[in-house]
Amino acid sequence: MDDAIRNKFIQNKSYAWCVWLAYQQFLKMGIPVERIRIRQHHPDERAFYADDAWDIEVRTNSFGWMEMCGIHDRTDYDLVQHEKFSKQNLQATREDGSKVHPHVLEIAFGIDRPVFALLDIFYHKNEKEEGKTLFKVPYHLAPVDLAIYPLMKKDGLPELALSIKRKLEHVFVVEYDDAGSIGRRYLRAAEGGTPFCLTVDYDSLTNKDVTLRDRNTEKQIRVKIDELHDTLHKLLNNELPFEKAGKLIR
Repeated sequence: MDDAIRNKFIQNKSYAWCVWLAYQQFLKMGIPVERIRIRQHHPDERAFYADDAWDIEVRTNSFGWMEMCGIHDRTDYDLVQHEKFSKQNLQATREDGSKVHPHVLEIAFGIDRPVFALLDIFYHKNEKEEGKTLFKVPYHLAPVDLAIYPLMKKDGLPELALSIKRKLEHVFVVEYDDAGSIGRRYLRAAEGGTPFCLTVDYDSLTNKDVTLRDRNTEKQIRVKIDELHDTLHKLLNNELPFEKAGKLIR
């Protein structure tokens, strides 16, 4: 942004900050940096009232580069027009007493295109294993943080699994599933983008620990039940490598 202002590609620091803020937003969504570009509108592209306009574009697998967000310097057009038709004074007063219509700096994007981009970039279909799909959305954006499974629907395993769910669901988005084989439940979670699956088995009853499975690597660790809250918080925020979060078993 400093270079853009120095070379007069961008005229003022306030507008440069808006461009930077929009760019950071898409980085935080998890869009890889190499898939993002910032493009300035040509003069004949801009609205007649706009002093400057830049787009955040993302390179998708399906359609190539797509506009995701527009950042516009709308000058004083909006407030001048509102003042004209409302008959209300919409000027601001500067420190020296002079009057001015403030300029509007706009960051404009909806939810549909970013969501499409995330699906397009991170949804993977395994060509070698029919029916196996994986939504590798960044962990902090996953719609469900954790899936909890009892290995069997008997012998106290569902009761323990549900008690863990009740403890964690105050902080995390948790899904309980006891239908079908454990392998099929893992596949369903991976397809929905759930970062971690927690399995309660017979060892959990005596050792007070569970198996935690990572979506992307399919690695598994054993974690103590009373350490789950802190461990999950660190994993979801990329503060702890998965292999160091517990005893690696696979």
